[in-house]
Order: sequence, then structure tokens, then C-alpha cells
Amino acid sequence: MRPVWILSSFCAKNETLQSFSANFHFEYEQLAADLSARLVESISEQKDLASDPECRPVLREILDTFVEAGWAGAQQLCFRLHEIYE
Repeated sequence: MRPVWILSSFCAKNETLQSFSANFHFEYEQLAADLSARLVESISEQKDLASDPECRPVLREILDTFVEAGWAGAQQLCFRLHEIYE
């Protein structure tokens, strides 16, 4: 069983990211894309967390933000996450 704070922390990071994206177009910054990709990768390495029904939409929302901005790394990570869910 995973600690509850991990998921709540992850969701809070997503809310911050979405707010910055809406207000400052944060998704077009290389550093933001790299850090977010590392965050999603670290979460996805924990299969029990990555497959959690509360976590999946958050992972997708973060990646969608950067995929829509055109970051190839986010697109590649989407394909790798698809493999985890199979």
C-alpha cells in the first residue's frame, strides 16, 4: 500500500502546472517539459501508482499539456505509458 501523500502531492503538482500553463504558457518552456517528463517517468516506474485510477488521469493531463505544445519527448512518453497499462 502506498502512502496517500504521494498521490495528493502529485495531484497538487498537476494543479500548479495547469495553472502556470493557463496563465504563463509554461508548457512551451524546455525546463518545464523536462521536469514534468521526469516526474511522470518516476511515477510511471511505480506500476501500482501509475495504474491507480486516480493517478492515470493526472498522468494523462500532464502529458497532454506538453503533447499539445508539440514536445516530442512527451509524445514518446505517452507511447511508453501505454505499454504500462497493457
